[in-house]
Amino acid sequence: MVRPGRDRIGGQPRDHVEIDESWVGGRTRGEGRGVHDQSLVIAAVEVRQRKPENVKGVPRRNGRYAGRIRMEVVPDRSARSLCGFVEAAVEPGAVVVTDAWGGYATLPDRSYRHLPVAAQGDPSVAEDFLPISHLISVI
Repeated sequence: MVRPGRDRIGGQPRDHVEIDESWVGGRTRGEGRGVHDQSLVIAAVEVRQRKPENVKGVPRRNGRYAGRIRMEVVPDRSARSLCGFVEAAVEPGAVVVTDAWGGYATLPDRSYRHLPVAAQGDPSVAEDFLPISHLISVI
């Protein structure tokens, strides 16, 4: 369900937007290699910072929490698909944190402040830089 004319996320100077894509859906067992009966879903989540006076106990994720979320099924991991989603979902000028996939390489040319994170096969790196989008993609 999508509200027609919805606004784009990431317009606040203190916040940034985490973006990641994931395969979601059916089982692949017995069907050979690759993805079968699955859809590629991209998620953008506004990451907000709690004010220190509002944090009770030990702050989780350094006081960061999820704000507004945008998700969409995309046909592939090409720059056209991924950056097209970003342009529709995120305010220009926002800080956008992604993995270092080449499909996101043109974001600076599209008026975004892009911070690519090269995980180089280490899941803990991605968890440090994209923790909230990874929570969203498993829901």
